[in-house]
Amino acid sequence: MYQKRQQIKVKPRATTVSGKFQADMEPTDILSEKDIVARWAENSGLKPIMAQAALTSLEGFILQELAKGRRLDFNLVSFYPRLSGALSSRDSDPESDGLFVRGAVKARRALVHGLKRSLEAENGLAVTCPRISNVLDKTANRFDVLAAGHELSAVGREFQIDLSREDEGVWLEKETRKGAI
Repeated sequence: MYQKRQQIKVKPRATTVSGKFQADMEPTDILSEKDIVARWAENSGLKPIMAQAALTSLEGFILQELAKGRRLDFNLVSFYPRLSGALSSRDSDPESDGLFVRGAVKARRALVHGLKRSLEAENGLAVTCPRISNVLDKTANRFDVLAAGHELSAVGREFQIDLSREDEGVWLEKETRKGAI
């Protein structure tokens, strides 16, 4: 079954490298710790106070293990200590040189690939145009295969069609280029 991907709005900004644009993501919402606890309790069947206790305990456990120099690999993320700064020479004192340890988090493949399947970037500044993501030939009961005279069903977004007007709609035209149908 077709599942619509969540759209994340991006804001393009110019970079100094090769005239290309970078994009900053605009979060759809920001969840506070209270919101996270409430949603976690709802999804897991825990009472909110138990979800809060589990979250607090997990945070303390992670900090305690990182303080021992350990890396923690969960299914979705890895937590690990990381060095920042640089040494001025091979035998210099890390503390006096400004080298310090900080915590780091890295998304694991399961999280990265899960997000690719469920999130879609959309340029909030781009001109809106219709996008068809799936077409069903109802007569032949096949996806993404179109035949003349068959009843079709299209799934997409940004369709702004006024059905009361005869000049608005979606038309499929046969291409006349060589090799095209």
